[in-house]
Amino acid sequence: MPKKKAFKANQGTVWFLAIIILSALGAAYPGYGFELTMIIAICGAIVAILNITKVEESGYLLGATALVVIVTAWNWMGLLINEMLTAFLTNLVVGFGVAGFILALGLIAKIGLDK
Repeated sequence: MPKKKAFKANQGTVWFLAIIILSALGAAYPGYGFELTMIIAICGAIVAILNITKVEESGYLLGATALVVIVTAWNWMGLLINEMLTAFLTNLVVGFGVAGFILALGLIAKIGLDK
């Protein structure tokens, strides 16, 4: 029987999980809106810097873009009736959207510098 690989968490993985946990806390306790949103955005920036490799860039950008589009569409169509779910998904969009934005800027800069 083949051995299972041990799960190794680096700093980026911890910050990735921090986005999810802080998003859930922000949804459960809505009184910390702006401050918690800024902390989640900073966590997203750290994820972009520490956790996402060159191999994962395009997949992460696609996933982050899909998350933003889906949550925006659901909100626009009125499908997000529950305030806690709306707050949770919005916080996720902030955290992962900031990471995607930083990756996109890096790719644009890389393309510009190559030419």
